[in-house]
Amino acid sequence: MPLRLIHLIAVAFLVFAFLLSARALYMYAVGTAVTGFATVIILILIVGGLTLSCLGVIAEYLIAVYDELKARPRYIVAERT
Repeated sequence: MPLRLIHLIAVAFLVFAFLLSARALYMYAVGTAVTGFATVIILILIVGGLTLSCLGVIAEYLIAVYDELKARPRYIVAERT
């Protein structure tokens, strides 16, 4: 479960980055934007979200490999006749 939580955190980062970038674009259009600050924060959030998303994909592969290495049968026979 903690490995799958990475996906949710990545989505939250990306959504926040896009909302912040929409707000920054609005402030730039109005003319009240502070130069440089919003751009750096937006880039950090987008890169962080994409990095976490990639880590989530790697975590899903690790989960699949770990399940295969356990060598459990796909089903268990409860009774033989």
